[in-house]
Amino acid sequence: MLSLHQIRTIAQFEAKILFRSWFFRILGILMLGTIFFYNLAMIVFKEGQIQQAVTSAIPYSNLMFYNVVQAIIAIFLASDFLKRDKKLDTTEVIYTRSMSNGDYVIGKLLGNLIVFTTLNLIILGLALVFNIIVGFNTISWSAYILYFFLISVPTLIFIIGLSFVLMNIIKNQAVTFAVLVGYVFLTMFYLKNQYYYLFDYMVYNIPMLYSGFIGFVNLKLLLIHRGMYTLLGLSFITFSIYKLWRLPNKPFSNVYPLLLAVVFLAGGVILGTIHVNESTKGEELRKEMVSVNNKYASYNRVSIVSQGINLKHIDKNIVAESSIKAINKTNKSIDTLILSLNPGLIISKIEVNNRDINFTRDVHLALVKLSKPLSSNDSIEINISYQGLVCDEACYIDIDEKTRKKEQDADMVNIGKVYSYVSNSFVFLTPESNWYPTSTVGFNHKNALWMLPNFSKYYLEVTTNEKLTVISQGSTSKIANKTSFHNENLLPGISIVIGEYVKKSYENQQPDIGVYHRSGVDFYSKFFSEIKDTAQGIIYKAFEDYSLKLNIKYPFNRLCLVEVPIQVTSIQRFWSNHTEMLQPELIFVPEGGGQNRIFRFERNFKNKKDWGQSRGKSDKELKVEELNSFLNSFSKKIERNSFNFRNNTLIEEEVVNPFFIFDQFYAFNHPVESEEYPIFNTLLGSYYQKKAITGKDNRYSFGFGEEEKAVLLLQKKSLNDIMLNSEYYNLADNLIMLKGDALFSLLEKRIGKAQFEEILLELFSKHKSQTIQFSEFSSLIKEKTGHDVRTLLEFWLKSDKLPGFRIGSVEAFKVSDGERQHYLTRAVIGNDGDIEGIVKIAIRETGNDESSNIEYKTFDVGLNQFKTISILTDKQPSAVIINTNASKNVPVKQEISIMKAEKNDYIKAANEEKVEPLNNWDELNEIIVDNEDSLFTVQNISAQGLLVKLANKISIPGDEYQGFLTWSVSGKWGKYINSTFYGQYLHSAVAVRSGKGESKAFWTIPIKEKGQYDIYTYIPKAKNEEDNDYLGEYHYTVTTDDGVNNIMVNGNDNDGGWVLLGTYYCSPENTMVELNNKSNARVVVADAIKAVKL
Repeated sequence: MLSLHQIRTIAQFEAKILFRSWFFRILGILMLGTIFFYNLAMIVFKEGQIQQAVTSAIPYSNLMFYNVVQAIIAIFLASDFLKRDKKLDTTEVIYTRSMSNGDYVIGKLLGNLIVFTTLNLIILGLALVFNIIVGFNTISWSAYILYFFLISVPTLIFIIGLSFVLMNIIKNQAVTFAVLVGYVFLTMFYLKNQYYYLFDYMVYNIPMLYSGFIGFVNLKLLLIHRGMYTLLGLSFITFSIYKLWRLPNKPFSNVYPLLLAVVFLAGGVILGTIHVNESTKGEELRKEMVSVNNKYASYNRVSIVSQGINLKHIDKNIVAESSIKAINKTNKSIDTLILSLNPGLIISKIEVNNRDINFTRDVHLALVKLSKPLSSNDSIEINISYQGLVCDEACYIDIDEKTRKKEQDADMVNIGKVYSYVSNSFVFLTPESNWYPTSTVGFNHKNALWMLPNFSKYYLEVTTNEKLTVISQGSTSKIANKTSFHNENLLPGISIVIGEYVKKSYENQQPDIGVYHRSGVDFYSKFFSEIKDTAQGIIYKAFEDYSLKLNIKYPFNRLCLVEVPIQVTSIQRFWSNHTEMLQPELIFVPEGGGQNRIFRFERNFKNKKDWGQSRGKSDKELKVEELNSFLNSFSKKIERNSFNFRNNTLIEEEVVNPFFIFDQFYAFNHPVESEEYPIFNTLLGSYYQKKAITGKDNRYSFGFGEEEKAVLLLQKKSLNDIMLNSEYYNLADNLIMLKGDALFSLLEKRIGKAQFEEILLELFSKHKSQTIQFSEFSSLIKEKTGHDVRTLLEFWLKSDKLPGFRIGSVEAFKVSDGERQHYLTRAVIGNDGDIEGIVKIAIRETGNDESSNIEYKTFDVGLNQFKTISILTDKQPSAVIINTNASKNVPVKQEISIMKAEKNDYIKAANEEKVEPLNNWDELNEIIVDNEDSLFTVQNISAQGLLVKLANKISIPGDEYQGFLTWSVSGKWGKYINSTFYGQYLHSAVAVRSGKGESKAFWTIPIKEKGQYDIYTYIPKAKNEEDNDYLGEYHYTVTTDDGVNNIMVNGNDNDGGWVLLGTYYCSPENTMVELNNKSNARVVVADAIKAVKL
């Protein structure tokens, strides 16, 4: 029998011993100090955006950091007890005392738990202090309690139990400690989210941020997961009682701990099985939905003209009735209606023309067999009653699992994802959740018709708790607990948000621009209070300026930012210029601004002052600047570029701005619809949205971003093929942007920019809040200009042919126009690709930095032509940026520095384009071997450590190239992209970290005729000296008929480009150049070799 007195005594003395341990004291103080300064940086100095936004992020990040450290300390202390007892000669006393094994082990366990619980409480107290400093009006006490019991307790019980049992089995503390610490880091950095977080016993990777709106994303699954590890820990502890080296007090007394261990183990395994089954349900459901969509993809669909929805919100369920008016717009009769509805919602009744009708449900689709086929252009009325819990797993069925599992990055917290949510106090539903019936089949592999929008007129009535605010599209009226929404415009879909909200808006001006924020939490008003009187004018001016740039009037009467849970996530689709965070009249923003820097008003303001950017301006003027910067951020499609290392490779990825406002004016207003070319509307949108871009081209890139990846893919696949293959969806949006811009820029060049814009404006004005048929668009273009858009589009979508541009000399001159002095920049560009193409050129003027506005000018370059382009500016040019768009050229943008402008009075001061035929760009007597050619090879022999060698052997499917950064170059030859490198179209080179000469690159020159040849090496060199830190002494070996010659070239002693290695007598199959990695520079770059016959 267990003795509470014995357990209490052992626990008490174990806790005292641990508290007196210098090892524990030092680590405890270091940990508390680290967490204190971490909070100081995150909270007081406002470095942590997420901690400023969500009250629970502070205790969460503190416990997450502490949990990792306490797990390692717990391993040491828990595995130390047997060794310590033997060292202090107390083992024999313990073995002979009248206490049971259970008393001893449980007492030791409780002693450890007392010590670590004390530290946990101190950490949480520290978090509470900083929570108060931040100034949150409310403290989420439930979050503090849940974090302690869900993070710390299960982790401690499991790791202490595992330490006990391994120490009993291995009987060596050092080995036990090494094994367990290895296990800790394995779960943190390798297993991560694999197998649905099954092995994440520390919840280091599991999303556990507690939202002020909805709490945890999935509390049920968290309880199952943490319960699993608690039971496994208890199983190990009871097994330790059984395995303890001590004679039992009573016969068979050891049987009970063993039986208990088996029971706990079985319970842990059962909970683990439940966890995996629950986690895989969504994946299986999405596969089933896609399979069903494939089955019915060829069925004709009706077009919904109007829909009235009466919805009741009851706890976690919705009960709704939908009245639909639809029409058959196809040229065939329809005998089976197909309606789509979230699979979690159960349809109880369907009426067609006021008569009950039988239907069958296939996952999310309802199939209604009509008694009489619906003829072309005939209409039909449908009433549907349904209820249930909206299934969040049924969203984004077209998105691959890898993308879905990609978590949001944040400061020491894992946020989690929801796409829809319904609880008794909060509702978030967008068209993506399919919470109301639609007539589209949805994503399938048979066709792309699911991309097409269906504009309808909506009426919505919502019944919910009277204290809750209901938000949706349209004019609002509320009586008691019923809120009604009437829409003046046709919409592609509607959304609904229900919660405790406060609205602030400018209702005295149209449109009504405002904000819905969570009741009791206002994260912006205090900062802007000083400019409250002028804010309205600033906001409406920015809004009107954007509308004028687009030349499209805003179609709605309202526009509101709506604060939603931080876990609400949307995924960018390639066929759309917006995410689900943008809905007609609504923009959803994460609570407290989330981790988006545009909402860091206080920090941005402080940075400007600290970094000397205030330029003598008052605080009020700086706050006006911050407001303007915030408003301008809504007009940018790409928020920023992110840089990550994968497989020892630097990967550049674009971060899409979820608040990009363009489609409030365009896609929600008058999209162009085409069943033959479903992607056409997005192509047109990608071109049109650039009209309102601020003109800044300052996204930082190292030469190989997503645009470059897209261009390389486009050289192998047509756009049409890419759209039908989900493997390429991550680059498809870049392809559409490039292809759309090139297609319509070419059309614009042929028609004339003014006339093209006039045609678009005519169409948009005629079709406000309704779709434009592609046939009408195409006919109007042909009628007014004679150009056939359909033929051009067919070629651009299905052809894999691309232009290939050769960029020649770029120089600048001082020229005179009468008494006025100008600067003329002249660039020579040829096209020896497959088709004609478009290049865009911008001039960066002296005195303007990378963040200054630049204006691109468009030029068409015909096939087998080269064009001399002259551009006149008032200021001296410092650089020329050439954007080759959708072509064979990589990088897509090349920036060429101009160091000086020579005076030339004989050149005409005018913008000109001179066209000449392109016969042969390269000299006929030249032989060039580039690093991309088959005659170029490398040899990797580097002195690397065991871990580095193992890491290099791990093959992760990814990118063949990366942007060139000297500090990212490894001990193996790797492929890099940079505009300074040589290349016909692909400007690449290989590079390796410098060494002792063991790694080598070889060029075999295909000499055809014997004779004397000048042999050159290409030394890439930037005009800016600070970008040339990779240059130094390069050691070449030239093997020819003249023998073997060792040549040293110092890249700092020449201007770069083609550098002569010498003149040699060469013959076929006997000419080779070798470069080794012996150098005084950080890296060695191998690019191209050229032989010129004399």
